[in-house]
Amino acid sequence: MKSPFVWFGGKRKVASEVWEGLGDVDNYVEPFAGSLAVLLERPEHHLGFTSTVNDADGFVANFWRALAADPQGVAHHADWPVNETDLLARHLWLVNEGRTILEDLEVDPDFYDTRVAGWWVWGICSWIGSGWCSGDGPWQLTETGIEKRPHLGNAGQGVNRQRPHLGNAGQGGIYGYMSDLAKTLRDVRVCAGDWSRVVTTGALSYGS
Repeated sequence: MKSPFVWFGGKRKVASEVWEGLGDVDNYVEPFAGSLAVLLERPEHHLGFTSTVNDADGFVANFWRALAADPQGVAHHADWPVNETDLLARHLWLVNEGRTILEDLEVDPDFYDTRVAGWWVWGICSWIGSGWCSGDGPWQLTETGIEKRPHLGNAGQGVNRQRPHLGNAGQGGIYGYMSDLAKTLRDVRVCAGDWSRVVTTGALSYGS
């Protein structure tokens, strides 16, 4: 499957080469999850026992946790047209209220928030350039507002951008797509925090 968003440093184009080199491993660990490009393109014939992914970015970790647990809830909040006013308002809310909500990610392995997940993935697919929810740049409300425009080019279609199969032509739209992603992630453990925690001897030996 393809990820619903593009991530800087993503390895989608080399995913097949990665799996050719790794083979069908019992325990796959991805310490820098990002868009999960490699994991999502794992060959269907693989029988790997366990997969663990991690990301220090709480928005990334929360998205994958929420998607695995409640794909319809995430789809509900992500299903929204590109709108500059909403984009700026949601960005402001996410980097302030959203960050506070996600503080439980590292202490509770079952915690997730579908609204934060849906708004985050909708925004990252509508935002021009870098900086979405990074906390850097003009993300606080000031007298002059937040100077950032939504992506209005041909690829600026929200979560649907560059994803023709998210239409309504027999694919179930965004709700069906999110459900399919959730099935792929059903047995994947999603951690939030420093990458070194998932590459310890204990973590790497799990399931072997």
